[in-house]
Amino acid sequence: QNAIASQRPYVWAREWSRAGHDVTVLTIEKDESKGDLSRRPFDGFKVIQTPPGSMISRLRAKKKQDDAVSVAGPVGFKGKLKQWIRQRGFLSSVRLPDVFDFWMPQAKRVIDGDLAIANFDFIVSTFGPPASLRAGWIAKKRNPNAKWIIDFRDLWSGNHVYPGIWPFTWLDRFYESYYIARADAVTTVSLALALELRAKTKRPVAVFENGFDPEETPSPQPLAAAGEDKLRFVYTGSLHREHRNPENFLRALATVPNDIRSKIEVVFAGPSENFLVESIAKFGLEDVVKLRGALVRKESLALQASASVLLFFEKQHEAARDGVLTGKLFEYLATGRPIWAMGIDSTTTVGSLIETNNCGLAFGTDTTKIAGAIVGAATSPRMPSRDLLAESDVVHIYDRKKIATRMFKWMTGGFRDAT
Repeated sequence: QNAIASQRPYVWAREWSRAGHDVTVLTIEKDESKGDLSRRPFDGFKVIQTPPGSMISRLRAKKKQDDAVSVAGPVGFKGKLKQWIRQRGFLSSVRLPDVFDFWMPQAKRVIDGDLAIANFDFIVSTFGPPASLRAGWIAKKRNPNAKWIIDFRDLWSGNHVYPGIWPFTWLDRFYESYYIARADAVTTVSLALALELRAKTKRPVAVFENGFDPEETPSPQPLAAAGEDKLRFVYTGSLHREHRNPENFLRALATVPNDIRSKIEVVFAGPSENFLVESIAKFGLEDVVKLRGALVRKESLALQASASVLLFFEKQHEAARDGVLTGKLFEYLATGRPIWAMGIDSTTTVGSLIETNNCGLAFGTDTTKIAGAIVGAATSPRMPSRDLLAESDVVHIYDRKKIATRMFKWMTGGFRDAT
């Protein structure tokens, strides 16, 4: 429940039930081995969490065992092959084959059993994994009068992070087209993704951003805390060697004079990545960079709120691939802290959003510019936070409660006018 895949529909369920509607959520039991699940109250709506099944349980146990093994020395052919397969999206919950296909017997049993006579008005499936769309299609067949909405937080066949493995890429395209053709409407998280999805279907496609949940966001802090000993750079979340790599930032930091670097602290909180550890060692930054590992959600949000500067890493893509506005971005915006985006510049959707709303800077890949900004920030008075109470602040647009209300109005209004 601490992932954006759960956070976004959680607020839908909460807000729609608060508005007086009867809401049921069908999902899988969460993986206890992941530690913090950031459980939230299911007040006012029904949640059916089915067992994962023996195959998923075995795969989860195998992954936990693999994660516990640290690899020393150069990676051999077998290790490189595994990395390549993983980077293509094999069992990633984005591409086929989808590990959650093994969940379908349990999901179908519930749909054909407890939910068979529910007579739903709307069915909403959010992708990924692909199995959620399959479950939605089964529910639609059992409730032919219901309107089925498919939500894409990321693209499926056009996903730029996980390009897939042939011949499964053919299946990705086939099933994506099959489900979209049978849906009543499509939603996604940004205009760029909406434009790409509109090219695939004549169904209505509307934008409802990831946003942030004001009920879990720490209280606004209009000014940076006085008397901070160090300039604290913070990154929370997952990294990716190709698409979310902090190497340019670390390279720039390594060029900063030692007397200035002693005033700086960099904190990464999220799953451990070997390439990050290697980069820190390569640039000799072990005394500056701290790895906190995966934190419980409350601690992660508190860490963001304590930052002097929040770090955002992304790879610059062509315009059609520029529209994945991650939940992290909106969490960052909700703190009011300055955001430094690296790997992308102000011509991108995220870079433009950050700079035009005075939320920070987008550096692209210019390490000299990054290094200069680090020195400037470390030798100047602490940068103040934005005034989140100002009516004009961009944060008010991305309140998930408001987005959930707007989405339901669009659904009940015949999928017209999503503004």
